[in-house]
Amino acid sequence: MRRAFKAPGLLGLLTLALGLTVFSAATAQAELGAYWEVGGTKLISPITLLPEIQAQKDSVHINFLTKSGFNTVEILCTEIKIKAGLLHLLGRLTGKIHLEGCITKKNGVEEAACKPKTPGANLGLIETEKLEGLLKLHTLSPTVKDDVLQLLPENAKNVYLPLELGATCAFGNKVDVTGTLFLKDGQNKLLSEEVKHLFEEFPPLTKLLFGANPMTMDGSFWTLLEGDHFLKLWKGNPA
Repeated sequence: MRRAFKAPGLLGLLTLALGLTVFSAATAQAELGAYWEVGGTKLISPITLLPEIQAQKDSVHINFLTKSGFNTVEILCTEIKIKAGLLHLLGRLTGKIHLEGCITKKNGVEEAACKPKTPGANLGLIETEKLEGLLKLHTLSPTVKDDVLQLLPENAKNVYLPLELGATCAFGNKVDVTGTLFLKDGQNKLLSEEVKHLFEEFPPLTKLLFGANPMTMDGSFWTLLEGDHFLKLWKGNPA
């Protein structure tokens, strides 16, 4: 969520040092003092039951867009879920993003030879590696900052998505999506108690790579709590 401040002296304290640098989940941390709040209770001390988090589609597609040579390449997926999603103390979350109904397009036309999947999955189903989410602050100007969520793979190779596209695919059979990914609340309501929050890519900090080529993630999705915390109001605060 974007917030404005009158005191320019805060700039030095709030500048996001992560910038365009890639960090592993083993060393990165959420912003000092960051927390999730569920049903009016801050997740800042040990609790017996961590809130479960789930995703619902908003846009028609979640679209990963890149280039291969002179070709525009899109991987479009129609359904999204979060597997084993949990909110943790200190502004953290964990889980996997699970995408179904995925196809590959070249220059706007479906490419039958490049049906995407992740290893061991059915065609059209892709699933990220286990991710860790961290609440962060990003300074856009001396008076404006954004509340964002950084997603990091927990594996040492920094691979978000190990893709298999088919043995005859012109873009390669196996391509890893790496880099760094940041999300923001698309309604600028991360600091507000809501039943569900809308997330989308935060372009100023996201630097995804499809192999060696830059990749963006278009589309948005809702996130809400489930299990024992279903329909409870919740929010995130990077502090």
